[in-house]
Amino acid sequence: MANQRFGRRWQRVVVQRRTDTTDAYGEPIPAWATHATRRAQIIPLEASEQHRDGMPYTAQQFRFEFRYDKVLDGVNAKDRLQWNGRTFDIVSPPVNWQLRNTEIHIIGREVADGS
Repeated sequence: MANQRFGRRWQRVVVQRRTDTTDAYGEPIPAWATHATRRAQIIPLEASEQHRDGMPYTAQQFRFEFRYDKVLDGVNAKDRLQWNGRTFDIVSPPVNWQLRNTEIHIIGREVADGS
């Protein structure tokens, strides 16, 4: 693995799937489990500053480009991505780029609260 070349897909991205557990009182507790860890190229798409409840926040969208993988093809909007300590909601289903089974593109949105 030390000699493996990643090319443009050198960022490590974790795909997480929500799994609910229950506490001692039977109340559901949302938890996230690792579904897959893959290498990707990450491309910033857009950023916007908006106001919610009178507070500013920044919403950023990124395109995550992965090598085609059937596990990633099953990712949906209920899942999320983690990269570099940042968490991204999935805003579009995975796209099998040019229907060639060579790349999967996923659009993720990070929302950072302003201070």
